[in-house]
Amino acid sequence: MFFALLIVLHIIICVLLIVTVLLQASKGGGLSGAFGGMGGAAQTMFGGRGTATFLSKATSILAAMFFIVCLGMVFASRMDKPVSAVQQELKRKPAASAQGNKLQQIPEAPTTK
Repeated sequence: MFFALLIVLHIIICVLLIVTVLLQASKGGGLSGAFGGMGGAAQTMFGGRGTATFLSKATSILAAMFFIVCLGMVFASRMDKPVSAVQQELKRKPAASAQGNKLQQIPEAPTTK
């Protein structure tokens, strides 16, 4: 259950991270021009440099959240992982008694001369 929640959160963070990276202005203009990244409504809302600062901070925060959720998924997957067959067998059988640990002697084949 916890792992499924982390996967949903991870997908949401991935989509938001992709959007913030694509909205940032690059040397070629990127998609930010289409949504008003370098002018228009975004410039009046955040100021001339405010859009780039906001998007870079959002990218940094989302990247940090991405790594934290990745680590959480690793630890959650290890907690939910079923125990191996060998470990189940060792848990099921208590330590063998001293008699059970003795090796059985295989009788030697009779030698013929």
